[in-house]
Amino acid sequence: MMIKWRIPDAAIRKFEPILILLIGIAFPGCSFWSGFRPWNGIAKDSQATLPPGVVLPRERLKAWQESAKKAGTAEERMALAAQLRTEFAGEQDPFMRREILRLAAKLDVTTATEIAQSAVNDPEESVRWEACKLLGKVGGAESVAILAEVARRETSSDVRQAAIKALGSIKNANAVPVLAEFLDERDPATQYLAMQSLREVTGKDFGNDVRRWQAYVRGENTADQPAVSLAGRKEDAIF
Repeated sequence: MMIKWRIPDAAIRKFEPILILLIGIAFPGCSFWSGFRPWNGIAKDSQATLPPGVVLPRERLKAWQESAKKAGTAEERMALAAQLRTEFAGEQDPFMRREILRLAAKLDVTTATEIAQSAVNDPEESVRWEACKLLGKVGGAESVAILAEVARRETSSDVRQAAIKALGSIKNANAVPVLAEFLDERDPATQYLAMQSLREVTGKDFGNDVRRWQAYVRGENTADQPAVSLAGRKEDAIF
């Protein structure tokens, strides 16, 4: 006597997804399986168009860059820079904020400076770094004051050093007492940048001799100071 086994319908419904998957693996070309492939819907979704009015960030940037190329007159460049200033204020993407700042600098220095003055407080480190770099190119006493504040309070070493370097690029005498503060830093890289920037601002060259630079900014006779370089200094001699 042959015993006939019958799988309950409830069990078939329960394990139906697994059965379909196994069939698909065994017979990948089966037309039956093609209708059940779970990624069919995903592929369609990935190709779905964006809602009306929504433009990808890089597409917006590309459009602005194209507009910048076409801006032939000063008025057109200023108008586009003003638009970018508004866009920067409401932009959520840090990459876009940095690129807006760079593009604005090519269009109108005054507007770009206004953006940079607020960008030094941006939550994104790379945006603050870019703002310091721009202010160094713009120059002026106001830029010196802003960069000095950034260099003193900035927690990111990269942004702080960018501010110190930018102070040297400005070549403004107001930067000398600010840069002098960083000669006393314990970080050799910061000290080095301070001396490099002082060299650019003052036209003097005491190499990497920290004590002679310190004497110079204090108005003392630098010839009487013993030479102490970054490479061979003693910690207690400097600090």
